[in-house]
Amino acid sequence: MYVREIFTRLLIAVALISVIQDTVDATKRSVVNRPQSKKTEKSPGPMEPGDSPASTSDNPSTEEEEEENFFPFIKTTSLSPDDVVGVILKPNKTVLLGREVYKIEPREKDFDFQNFFKQFKNLLVVEVNGITLEITFLEDLQKFMPTMLKGFAVRSCHIPENAYELIAEMLKKRPSIISVSIVDAYASGEESEKVLASLGDLTKAEYLNLVFGEITKEGVENIIGLMNKSASTLREFALGAISAALEEIYSTIGKLTALTKFEIALIEIKTDDVASLGAALSNLKKLEQLQIFLFGLSEQDNVKRFEACEKLSDSISKLKNLKHVDISSNKFPDDVMQLVMQALQSTPDLKSLNISGNKLTAKSAGLLAAVLPEAHNLKTLVANDCGIDNKIFGVISEALVQSPVEQLFFKNNLIGEAVANWNVSQMPNLSLIDLANNGIDFQPFFTFYKSACKATKLAVANFTGNNLNVAAQTDRNNLEVWRAQNAKGSNIIILGM
Repeated sequence: MYVREIFTRLLIAVALISVIQDTVDATKRSVVNRPQSKKTEKSPGPMEPGDSPASTSDNPSTEEEEEENFFPFIKTTSLSPDDVVGVILKPNKTVLLGREVYKIEPREKDFDFQNFFKQFKNLLVVEVNGITLEITFLEDLQKFMPTMLKGFAVRSCHIPENAYELIAEMLKKRPSIISVSIVDAYASGEESEKVLASLGDLTKAEYLNLVFGEITKEGVENIIGLMNKSASTLREFALGAISAALEEIYSTIGKLTALTKFEIALIEIKTDDVASLGAALSNLKKLEQLQIFLFGLSEQDNVKRFEACEKLSDSISKLKNLKHVDISSNKFPDDVMQLVMQALQSTPDLKSLNISGNKLTAKSAGLLAAVLPEAHNLKTLVANDCGIDNKIFGVISEALVQSPVEQLFFKNNLIGEAVANWNVSQMPNLSLIDLANNGIDFQPFFTFYKSACKATKLAVANFTGNNLNVAAQTDRNNLEVWRAQNAKGSNIIILGM
């Protein structure tokens, strides 16, 4: 169960926003005559381990809160049907998306699909989210959903066995679709094959997010067919399977010359897969975002694993446009981590790096420390659950002082007293630090706090789960006295006190 949950979480990607951003300008200029707001740009920053897919809770306040964070739109109570370009169907509500705003409406059990879709003349994208896909629901959706859609997504849904034929039928009857997102880590090979066969009717694709439990050889052939048709148009591609025969797909991935974002998650991984993947990546010169999840690689033969990962790392070093790299939760052994860190020294435009869930040793941490000062555009580093002790953190923190990084996540490590030696005051861009659950006592924290108050942009420091609440009252009083005398201009919020 853990593998499937992590697997699904890592590849939950939303092509919906991208489709709206990239197709509205071409198809709706006559309807919306204003420039696109920056608020519609979704920051790609890293997803931390522990994050989960969109909630399907029935609690309205919780759901609305998550949706406001999820969508880069402004909430409104008024949205003209002519301005609606995207629709998300959730268990008890419907989210209507415009160019810059979104509106939430309740969805009753006797929902009228025909009249609902009839009112939206400029609809581009439909997503079904968190719903049990009953046959009657899918039949109505298939019958009344517009035929000229650009994007269709099924996320976080329970998909019965007999529902896949209807999903496939929806795609077959809408060849204008350029974005498909189907995420079901429990889908059998026979089920996924039905959906993947329908992809052959699409003219081309720009965004694909395909995650299934099993993918058969026939399913792979269908993916390859669409990839070949879309070699010059496919910009974002996420592919995942617990069990799949992907040997033939890697060379085709290397032909996707327009690809800017690539995510892959494989559970039953072989060293040959890693080597082939590495060879394919080296051709993706426009790639900006890379997320790799290769579960079980650490269990492979050491020599073969190292040789395969050498090829993978060599390819990463050639991707000069890489801006966002996520290798979290892989549990990579240290020799692999060293190879990856060496490769990242050749990616000067790196903006975010997530290495959580991979243990760092003195050697791999030293190589990471070499990356940080040279990554002149680095905004975010996520290194949760990396086994970072006080010595390793000392090496990393020295390098961080020379880095432009703005957000740091070091949850669930063993940093302890090393935080006292971190001269965070020399990091003028730093705005957020997460040091939860690191065994930090009060005195090292106090020393850190004195330096942090001189960091001009630092707004939040999370020390939840450390040993600050057990501090003696005298220590607390000393902190308050020092704060009153020396930190009047500091507005840092300390969590966990």
